[in-house]
Amino acid sequence: MVLTFSWSDFLIVDCTVLTVKIQVENALFKVHATQISCMSIAFEEMFSVGTQLPLIEGMEGSSDDHPIIIPELSMNMFELFLSVAYSR
Repeated sequence: MVLTFSWSDFLIVDCTVLTVKIQVENALFKVHATQISCMSIAFEEMFSVGTQLPLIEGMEGSSDDHPIIIPELSMNMFELFLSVAYSR
């Protein structure tokens, strides 16, 4: 069973911002590519091309069925990263 979390639903109200699905352990996160790119060189490089374009269905990160999977990270660490990335 995959749990779904959406940091983007309550933090940024801009429909032009690209959201991606990222799976860490058994949790699925819906996050803003530009927001997490500001806090991480790895994400900045991952989303450096075409971040404002809609993701093509079937592309990594485009849907619950095709998330970006990060196996080497724990859910707690990713939530901590998101809490910093989305702090104002």
